Amino acid sequence: MKKQWMLTVFVGILLCLSGCSSKRMALQTKLSMSEFEEIAQKSAKNFLSGYAKKSKVEEQTIVISDFSNDTNLKFNMTSFAESFLENVRNSDPRFKLSATMGKSKETLLNDARKVRDDEEFSAETTKEKDSLLAPDLLLSGTITQDCALIDGDEMTEYLISIKLTDTNTGAVVWSDRRIVTKEGKCLIKKKVSSNDEEQDTMLGYENNFFILTLEGGFGQGHLAGEKTNYAFRTRFGYMYRWDDGNYGFGAYGIYELRSQGVKITDNNIVEKLNYGQDAGLGLLFQASYFYASAGVLYDLDAIDSNFFSSGYKAANPFFEAGLMIMTKNIGLLSGIRYVVATQDPNYLNRGISGSIGLMFAI
Repeated sequence: MKKQWMLTVFVGILLCLSGCSSKRMALQTKLSMSEFEEIAQKSAKNFLSGYAKKSKVEEQTIVISDFSNDTNLKFNMTSFAESFLENVRNSDPRFKLSATMGKSKETLLNDARKVRDDEEFSAETTKEKDSLLAPDLLLSGTITQDCALIDGDEMTEYLISIKLTDTNTGAVVWSDRRIVTKEGKCLIKKKVSSNDEEQDTMLGYENNFFILTLEGGFGQGHLAGEKTNYAFRTRFGYMYRWDDGNYGFGAYGIYELRSQGVKITDNNIVEKLNYGQDAGLGLLFQASYFYASAGVLYDLDAIDSNFFSSGYKAANPFFEAGLMIMTKNIGLLSGIRYVVATQDPNYLNRGISGSIGLMFAI
C-alpha cells in the first residue's frame, strides 16, 4: 500500500511537470507575421506623431534601404518596411515611396546626391528635368535577438530598430526601437570565422556532446521478493541533437545501485541481499521537452562465474519515458521506467519505478 501511494504521488508530480512543460511549449518562442505587422503599425504611429507632425514639408519621398536580419529566423524585412510605409502613406499622403533604388545606405546616399545631375529625375526634387522622384529620406533597420534570464526563466529578446536618414545631410531625422520578449528555449545563430571561412554555430546548445546523469529514484523491485527500492543511478554516453536542439538521439551505459535486492538460486530459492546492482546499455530519443528510452539492464547479482549461461537470465529489458529539459550545459531528467524481470514468472506486475535527476553536457 505504501509503495502504491508513493508511486501515485510521483506520477502526479510528473504529470504536473508535463502540464507545465506543455504550457511553456505552447508559448510562441518566435515572432509571428501578425506580430511583425503589429510592430510595423506601432512604429508608423510613432513616426506620424513625431517627425511627420513636426515636419513642414509639402512632400517627401522615402526609399527603402538596407534592412538586416541578424537572427536565426527567416523574416521578410522588405515586407516589414513596406508595411511600415503603407501605414504612413495611408495616414499622411505627403510621404511617398520611391522604387527607383534599393541598395545599401551608403550607396543610396551617394546615388541620391548624383541624381541631381541626372536628367531623368524630377526638376522639383533635383532641380533638373523629367519625372522620377529622387529620395529625400532613406528607411533602414535591423532585427537582432538575444538571450535573457527573467525571474529564472529563459527568454528570447527581439530588438527591431528602424530609422530615417536625410539624403542631403546624412543625419538621422527619426528612429524607433521595439523590444519583444518571448518565453522559451533561447537559440541564437551567429557567424564565426574559422580559417577564413564563415561557419554557422548555435548558442544555447551544441550539436553533439557527451552526457553524464546523476539520478535518484524509487519503485517496485524487479523480483517478487523485493520491497520498494530506493536507487541511485548514473548514465554516461553520447548524444547528437539537430533542428536547433529540438530533437536528439543518444546511446549510453548505465549503472544502478538499489537499496536492496534478491537473488534466485539454481534451486529457485529466493535469497535476499542487502543491496542490488544493475548495469546495462540503452538508447535515448528526445523530442522537444520529452524523451523515450529503451535498453537492457543486467542484474549483476544474478551473474555467476559462467557468464554465458547466467547472463541471458540476468538480462532485463527496460522501457522509459519522461521529461528532459536541457539548457546549454545542464538539464533536468525525470521519467517513469518499466523493467521486464525475466527471472520472475510474475514479471508483468513488477519493475515499475520513477526517477529524477540532473543531466550534464560535457
